[in-house]
Amino acid sequence: RISEHIKHSWYEGYEGGRHPHEGVTKPYYDPESDDKYSWAKSPRYSDAPAEVGPLARQIIDKDALVLDLAENFGPCVFTRVLARAHEAVRTLAKIKEMLLELDVNEPFYKKPTKPKNAEGIGLTEAARGALGHWINIKDGKIDNYQVITPTAWNVSPKDSFGNNGPIESAVIGTEIADESNPVEVQHIIRSYDPCIACTVHYVTPGKNFTLKVV
Repeated sequence: RISEHIKHSWYEGYEGGRHPHEGVTKPYYDPESDDKYSWAKSPRYSDAPAEVGPLARQIIDKDALVLDLAENFGPCVFTRVLARAHEAVRTLAKIKEMLLELDVNEPFYKKPTKPKNAEGIGLTEAARGALGHWINIKDGKIDNYQVITPTAWNVSPKDSFGNNGPIESAVIGTEIADESNPVEVQHIIRSYDPCIACTVHYVTPGKNFTLKVV
């Protein structure tokens, strides 16, 4: 059900959505492009955008406090930040419980096999949200490797269907008191705790640089 779109991303290789096992990460930077505007791809679940992170996790977990926050305040900055703090407290208790279950005399590592030809997938929940790794092995070597980070889900641009990513949708229509200092937009984006390094690239096509605010 997971696919990635690159219609509005500075990459080339395919049209529409594609499963990560068939993904291509081939940079194609064109500052004059009318369609492409982001280094992030557009991950989609069943062709739909998906917010990931502490708020989403605890709604799925049916945490009473977070469900109440979401119902009364919606998915706003306040709800998102408080959900992250609440999860930290819950996690501390769980960490203690897990540590007490450890048996230091038991093996903690399983030596992996080395297949000649195979496909592998690793899905987990990182602090920021859903994290996925996909690998294709051919003749005993890595033939393709794709990663979808939590930030990629949240910061994704429009997909091939024209659907905005979660952060894009959150900032659309935001009232700004001072256009020279749009702190309201900053607050919204930072409430997702994005790892911007995942989608920021330094491009040096020449000596002239252009800074655009979009």
